[in-house]
Amino acid sequence: MKPLLKKLKTRIINFFSHDFFAVFSKNKRQHLQYIKFLKLNFPKPKEMTVMGNYEVPSKIIESLDSSSTIITGGVEFHIDFEESLNELTGASFHFFEVDARSIEWFRQNKKQSNFKIIDKGLGSKKGTLPVYGNEFMGFSSSVDPKIYESSGLDFQKIGEAEITTVHDYCLENNILAIDLLKLDIEGMALEVTHACWENNLFPKNILLEVERAEGENFSDYRCTIERFIAQAKSLDYQIIFMERKDFFNSQTCEFFLTKNS
Repeated sequence: MKPLLKKLKTRIINFFSHDFFAVFSKNKRQHLQYIKFLKLNFPKPKEMTVMGNYEVPSKIIESLDSSSTIITGGVEFHIDFEESLNELTGASFHFFEVDARSIEWFRQNKKQSNFKIIDKGLGSKKGTLPVYGNEFMGFSSSVDPKIYESSGLDFQKIGEAEITTVHDYCLENNILAIDLLKLDIEGMALEVTHACWENNLFPKNILLEVERAEGENFSDYRCTIERFIAQAKSLDYQIIFMERKDFFNSQTCEFFLTKNS
């Protein structure tokens, strides 16, 4: 297929993934209904600060400063959230990315001394995984098979990535506490979060997106989310549901967790 036709195909598939086509999919309809439940039961605080494509409880922003450590999984080609947060806090930022193109973009364009790019992915154990993405960078890359294997998008293998854990990275770099862990890593966020907890590493705040694969049954996805919520509660995290501001609510759930103690 010619490059122009490939680009057009990607745009069409992305367009038909929007929520206003959810009426044609039982899984998407159930997902959007579940979002209403999550909004009702895990509401946002009144005071929120908008930063890039995200919102953060204002009191959390006020708790961060130049001594804070922020770890971000997933760079892509924009870090508006982190740059806004940097202007307010001057914290230390550690970025993880699996797509070599995003890593090169970061190194060429982001020269702040408190920004560190790590050319590795985050997972539940160390190793190496293939990276799948789009040759035209039309959508996010992933190392999670359930994301790229069931997708109608034109995922192709674009490389391989070394994988580490947040726990190992902190040990190797003498990081004693994480003030904010942000995970937008296309299918791996729960795996990374559970691995932290299993190693007695409890970030003070966690912002994460939990994607539902195109071929994943909503009932299975909901069970996964509810187990995650139950564990977060048992570890004394306050849970806030963050509805997305775009047209892809029927494919993901976004949460902000804050450790109460």
